[in-house]
Amino acid sequence: MGENETFSIIIAALDEEEHVENLVRSIFKQTYRPIEVIFVDDGSKDKTLHIVKKLKEEFDQKDFSISILETRKSNKGRGPAAAWNLGLSTSKGRYVLFLPGDAKLTKKDTLEIIGNKLPKNQIVGFKFKPIIDNSLESNISFDY
Repeated sequence: MGENETFSIIIAALDEEEHVENLVRSIFKQTYRPIEVIFVDDGSKDKTLHIVKKLKEEFDQKDFSISILETRKSNKGRGPAAAWNLGLSTSKGRYVLFLPGDAKLTKKDTLEIIGNKLPKNQIVGFKFKPIIDNSLESNISFDY
């Protein structure tokens, strides 16, 4: 992997106050750098945005950044595809990983492993089991 091969992680989330902090912290613990987290809120009515804004203040640094977008403010539509497409339109990374707001990277070298495989493969997949507790996650689970 080269020096400027940023990994963009695009998170689509709706009402994930119970999970989003664990997700962002698990991304921050990754051994891979640089990482660009693009958090796309799809109209949360709980404290999801507030939590992500606090995490942005805590973690933003040269090789780990968090940007926050909202699908309602962009008039791009709603749902996971719209959220991920909005995030992708602002992404600067060479590599992109799409995640729902309730995921968690359990191994610190997950991005390192994926990043090592990407130069030889256009797509690298990995399995995870989402927690389905709202309509956005239900749609995401059907996409997989």
